[in-house]
Amino acid sequence: MELVEYRETKDRSGVRGYLSACVDTILRRTPVLQPLETSRPLGEYDAVLLQVPIWVEAPAIVGTALLDQVGGLLPTDTWFVVTHQAKASYEKKIPRLDRFLKTPSRGFLSVCTEAPDQAAMKAFAEQIGHG
Repeated sequence: MELVEYRETKDRSGVRGYLSACVDTILRRTPVLQPLETSRPLGEYDAVLLQVPIWVEAPAIVGTALLDQVGGLLPTDTWFVVTHQAKASYEKKIPRLDRFLKTPSRGFLSVCTEAPDQAAMKAFAEQIGHG
C-alpha cells in the first residue's frame, strides 16, 4: 500500500485562497498540479482509492485536475471517497468523477468531515477488502 498526496501549485491557504478556489471551481478552471510521486506507474497498481473534496457543491478542481491528467491510467479497481461539510450524501457527484476513468469506479464513500459516520467508513473498508 502506498499513500500519495496530490496538490496544486497555487497556494490556497487563508480566506483569499479559499475564495479563489471556490471561484475556480464554479468556473471550472483547471489548476496546475505538482507531479505525483509514486513508486511505480499508476496502471501497475491493483487498486486505487482516491479522495476528492467537494467544494461549492462540485468536485474540487484539484481532484478533477488530477483525474483529467491520470484518469485514463488508473486500474479498473478504482474507488472514490468524497469529503464535504454538508450533511447530505454526494452520490450524484460520482458520475461526474467517473467520466475521467476508463471504466466506472467500483464504489464510493461520502464522508461529512464535521460528523464522520464511523459505521459507514468501516463498511466501506470491508467492501473494498481492507476492513
